[in-house]
Amino acid sequence: MTLASGPLAQADLDSKLQHGDPILMLVGDARGPYHAVTVGGCGNGKYYFHDPEWTAGKYEEYTYSQLLKSSYQWLDTVHASAASEAVVV
Repeated sequence: MTLASGPLAQADLDSKLQHGDPILMLVGDARGPYHAVTVGGCGNGKYYFHDPEWTAGKYEEYTYSQLLKSSYQWLDTVHASAASEAVVV
């Protein structure tokens, strides 16, 4: 897994999701990240967003703009490492 500073660019997010890679969004406010949410896939211009505080298995469809401007601020991203990326342990 790799920790990326900030949100992924939409093309990078799409590519990782299309390869089946899970995405963890570290969200929070000006003080820093305090919560992790997931993006479990994409299709038809929407992303399948899940907050672990919701009922298990509940996903909502968000646009990329909504991911950037949801009730949380998307601060950092954890995703599967590519072969050329350093692995964060």
